[in-house]
Amino acid sequence: MAFELYKNDTGAVEPLEYLPAAPGDYVSGQALTVTDGKLAAIEAEEMGIPPYICHSTKTIEEAEGADNILAVTHTSHGSVYRATLESAEAGAKVGVAMQVKSGGLSPTGDGGSFVLSYVDGTEEGDYVLGRFVPQTV
Repeated sequence: MAFELYKNDTGAVEPLEYLPAAPGDYVSGQALTVTDGKLAAIEAEEMGIPPYICHSTKTIEEAEGADNILAVTHTSHGSVYRATLESAEAGAKVGVAMQVKSGGLSPTGDGGSFVLSYVDGTEEGDYVLGRFVPQTV
């Protein structure tokens, strides 16, 4: 369960960046935020656009050093991401903007920035496609 790149509007591949991360467990496809200048897992439902998607599966044990680097890409509203639902989401419908669930591995609820463009189903394990779109006021 994670946010996997499904397609990009231009056909280009987003370049990997290698950035320092806070101690913790990370998985490929996890949406990440930045805390105190380091990549970190999202700790609460995120309504905004998470700045990075992780491309490493790794446990980071120390805040400093060569082993605290993760491969990531920037999120892009020009990219469509595939995500698997961690729990049933009855409100998951095309056009609905969902939040990123705590932990950064799945969309949840509504009122977020992950706008659905395809819904395979609304039960745990079903997948959705969507884009991270800036919210308008």
